[in-house]
Parts: sequence; structure tokens; C-alpha cells
Amino acid sequence: MTLPERDLGYLEDIRSYAADALSLAGGKSYDEFVTSIATRHGILHCLTIIGEVAGRLSPATHERFPQFAWTSMKGMRHILVHEYGRVDYLKVWDVVMNELPALSAELERYLQTIE
Repeated sequence: MTLPERDLGYLEDIRSYAADALSLAGGKSYDEFVTSIATRHGILHCLTIIGEVAGRLSPATHERFPQFAWTSMKGMRHILVHEYGRVDYLKVWDVVMNELPALSAELERYLQTIE
């Protein structure tokens, strides 16, 4: 399945911001994440961008990568931007530790095959 050209750039953006979030979280504990303003804000920014970009992807790209929770990414962005007082930092940490590594790795593999 060939994806729309614009989506390739969006996928690279998602991969890049996922890698940035993982880098910011690297070697840190949940408590360090919560207490470090710079780390917390940096990771939240990365997740906000990922959610925004996920909403711009075409249905074809969503179908190509059904293993990713596109709707949840967009939903988290909505909470981070509009309902920031309700942010569940434990959920954010769980996403960074358990979902972003697979997202980043899969997009990296895919993007390398089309270069």
C-alpha cells in the first residue's frame, strides 16, 4: 500500500517526537519524571505534537498501521491541550515506557524501507 506523500513527512515527525520523548525519559524513574519540570514539559510537548500529527494522517495510513492507537494519541493530545488539569501522569509515563518504543521502532523500520 502506497501512502500519501504528505503522510510520510508526518510519520517522520511522529517518529522523531517519539524518539525525543524517549530520550527525555531515558534512565529516569517515574518520580523523576513527575518532579522534573523540564522533563515533564518536554515529554508532554512531544506527546502533544504526536497527537496533533496523528490527527492529520490519512485513513490509508491509519489502516496501514492498525497496531497503533491513533484515536488514543489524538485523545491524549486533546487532554494535554484542553484539559491540562486532568492529566494522568502515570498514564503518560506508561505510554512513554510501553507504547512509544514500539511506535518509534516500527516507524523507523518502515521509513527506512521507502528511502
